[in-house]
Amino acid sequence: MYAPAVAFASLITGIALTGVAQAAPSSESTSAHLPAVVVTAVGREHPIQDVIAPVEVIDRATIETFSGSSVTELLRFATGTATFSSGSTESVRLRGFGANQTLVLVDGQRRASRFGGQNLATLAVSEIERIEVIRGPMSALYGADALGGVVNIITRRAQANGEADLRIVAGSAEGAGRDTVQTSIGVGLVSAGTSHWLNGEYRTRAAVAERNSPQDRLNEHTLAAFSYRGHADLASQHWLEWSLEYQDQDDSGTRYIAPRGPAPGSTYSGIEREERHFAGLRLNGTPTETLDYHLALGHSHTDGAARRQPNLIETTDFRLTQLDARMNRQLGAHLLSLSAGGLREVIDINTNSRKAERDNHYLLAQNEWRLPANVNAIFGVRYDDYSDFGSTVNPRAGATWQLGNAQLRVNYGTGFRAPSSLEQYSSFVRGNSLITGNPELEPETARMTDIGWRWLRRDGSLDIGVYESHVDDLIASERTGEVRDGLNVLQYRNVERARLRGLEAAIAQRITDWLDISLRYDYLDARDRDSDARLTGRARHSGKATVGMQASNWRTELRALRIVDFYNNEGPGIEPVDRNYARLDLYAERLLRRQWRVFAGIDNLLDRADPDTAARSITTDPGTRYYWAGIRWQTR
Repeated sequence: MYAPAVAFASLITGIALTGVAQAAPSSESTSAHLPAVVVTAVGREHPIQDVIAPVEVIDRATIETFSGSSVTELLRFATGTATFSSGSTESVRLRGFGANQTLVLVDGQRRASRFGGQNLATLAVSEIERIEVIRGPMSALYGADALGGVVNIITRRAQANGEADLRIVAGSAEGAGRDTVQTSIGVGLVSAGTSHWLNGEYRTRAAVAERNSPQDRLNEHTLAAFSYRGHADLASQHWLEWSLEYQDQDDSGTRYIAPRGPAPGSTYSGIEREERHFAGLRLNGTPTETLDYHLALGHSHTDGAARRQPNLIETTDFRLTQLDARMNRQLGAHLLSLSAGGLREVIDINTNSRKAERDNHYLLAQNEWRLPANVNAIFGVRYDDYSDFGSTVNPRAGATWQLGNAQLRVNYGTGFRAPSSLEQYSSFVRGNSLITGNPELEPETARMTDIGWRWLRRDGSLDIGVYESHVDDLIASERTGEVRDGLNVLQYRNVERARLRGLEAAIAQRITDWLDISLRYDYLDARDRDSDARLTGRARHSGKATVGMQASNWRTELRALRIVDFYNNEGPGIEPVDRNYARLDLYAERLLRRQWRVFAGIDNLLDRADPDTAARSITTDPGTRYYWAGIRWQTR
């Protein structure tokens, strides 16, 4: 079993080390350097070192070192993240909060998704410029669902006329198939005052069969994605941006029904499909050096279908419209920010008891204040009014104290999450359970504190922080004790008061001109405040490491992940258990000519089977050792 992996890994490593030994050191920045990118907040971009929050940026150079099969693989090695994938559905969680408590944005706005939840599987990796991971209390800035933080995906824009980027990748999983082909192409056009970026991606992955079972563990996966983004200068310091997106996911696989009584077992064809459209328009301006404004309008529509029972296709029709207006004014030592906007959601799921409509209007005021003695403070408050849950006010306060290269920060904020339509009105079968909604649910609320210390230099950084979050009225599915048609009935209820405590540490350092390392450690203690029992579906310890080597025409990366004490909920009535998991990923690339490069990688080099991370057997994709290689051509 290990022979092919050893041979492939030896080839990659040997080539990379040869390149390092023979080539001159590269002057290009690598992962240990302070990123040149910036983080978007209240419509304005800030240097990363000025953000009063723990933040991490995954830039385009880092994204290129992954196979590109999913967005979750890009987030897997970031601080404070936990990623989950079942092939057809992917999600990310921050600081022990659930997927529905972690807000995912694309260019600062939401996207509609099947069942109204979070699904990163429909996003094309090739159109991502960078990913901003902002951890901590963000509801006062971004609104509901940002209890654990925000993942903001920034898309690519044209940089030069005639710019083109073509990437072809093929891969296969050892002993499991999952044969994969990915093709993407992007073209940029730039003229006086205008720019255009067109991007297309097609991805297909074969199904993975369940061991000792007639059903597929992972569906056959197909994604076709196209996008167009443009820019036009209107007048001096005023410009217009627009975007169009289309994604079509079409997954299918064999499902098995176990025998019941005299009835024999049988199979049927399961499906997971989603077609999504988005159109957006942005007007931006900086009339003076001390004033800027941003107006953004976006509309997203998804049409989804899933067959998880032989005689029922669950359908989703979800329409989401968002309008945001932001203004920033610099007044001496104060940066005043005002925002207003609204969000309208109309979601119709055929298994729900009713069609759900929700309007959310908000006002946001914030003041960033530069005080003497290198102290920066931030005070903000957000007012939200929901058509179905009334109003809520969430404040935020934070400060940093700069001491040379070191920075001390503290943040406090509150959060709010309204129940989703699925949690209120659903009725669907998963395994041997019937899960039902509850119209009487109360919103979740949270109070969060974050204290950290950050040290920045040109050749490295160190960030250490601790946090504590208290969540009231946490929504979870709970057994009712009722059995209906042989199915255990579960209902969404406000069942828990949770406490999430944790520690995060991250260090990145350039050792030599060609060698970088980064180390990350996360500790999480997630408990029910009433019973003091651990919350399931979370790891107590997570360690992540990356070693990168780069020369003039070579680059290689070795990534390691270790999870200890993942408290695993294996099913109703079964006592949760702790699980451990480790994986090692290897990547190498070579620049052949100015415009051509080849690359290869092995994911899960040790071929470790990760534990199921939920009662419904969600696992990483593909769950075994995975080989991949490709070629890229770009004009710059």
